[in-house]
Amino acid sequence: YQSVEQMSDTLQSSDADVSIPAGTQTRTLGSQELLMLPRQYKPSLDKGNAAFPQMSHCSTAILSSTPTVEVLSQAVDEAMASHPLLRCYVQGDGEPTKRTDLFQMVREGEPNPCTFVCPPLEETNFSSKNVLSIVDVEGDRDALDSSWKSKFATNIDSGSDWCNVNNGPLWKVELYRLSDGGKDSPCALMFTFNHAISDQGSANMVTDHIVSNMAAIEKDGSIKNKAVKKYVPIAMEDFILGLNKRFSDVNTDDFSLDTVKYVAGKAAEGFRSPVILPDDPNANDKEDGSGILGALTIISGNAPGGESGEERRSTAQFC
Repeated sequence: YQSVEQMSDTLQSSDADVSIPAGTQTRTLGSQELLMLPRQYKPSLDKGNAAFPQMSHCSTAILSSTPTVEVLSQAVDEAMASHPLLRCYVQGDGEPTKRTDLFQMVREGEPNPCTFVCPPLEETNFSSKNVLSIVDVEGDRDALDSSWKSKFATNIDSGSDWCNVNNGPLWKVELYRLSDGGKDSPCALMFTFNHAISDQGSANMVTDHIVSNMAAIEKDGSIKNKAVKKYVPIAMEDFILGLNKRFSDVNTDDFSLDTVKYVAGKAAEGFRSPVILPDDPNANDKEDGSGILGALTIISGNAPGGESGEERRSTAQFC
């Protein structure tokens, strides 16, 4: 924790011309996070092309009983107080000082890097009111599942319509509940994150945190053992290469043979055939790319659902 705190303090002393409240945690995004955010490619934007769509990460938990909105709100607020990335936004455009090659891909300098900004609790404007929404579903358990699954498929392809990374927050949670059900009826909690702040492990942790909070509130009336207030987790490069390093700083002496083999193996995966999971094996002529014809179109190298954020279509298989 000490090393992460020191890193956070160092990053706060950036020369960027921005106003950041005292006590704010900041960290520049790592390479993987920049892909998921994503950092935009300005030469393409200058030509009038669409911005890269953000990558959304979705996760749903089915609960055997339905909490009240008040209990769920308290549980979410306490989780946001513990995890800084649940109340963060991104500052900086990540544009280099100059691009040094013919294709404008090689970058030099980064005066205004994309940076997570996580204000202290007393300064943040984010709470459960900013991330929580309620969806009442008419019908039975099948109707409940149909409702959240439909929105799951929508959320995983969307981004700009629910999350502005420069304003935040970078996640949301939706409670799907039966309109005529009571406390003992099932419900679904669906989480949608900008993938830069989550993977499935972190989604599991946040889900467990919130559900545990709800259990504590329903049992004791409050959360008696609140979670430790955490620091912003360090980037993947920091885990691999050491604190305050990025892949752009690495030379060949920093890589072992095993690392080279691993990277080469991951690169080779791009040449393999994609795994296709059609929604409906009988729907051969669906225009959204979810049927067998769509799968064949993908294998042929085309995108049946489009390539932009508004046109992108994923095929979801629930299990």
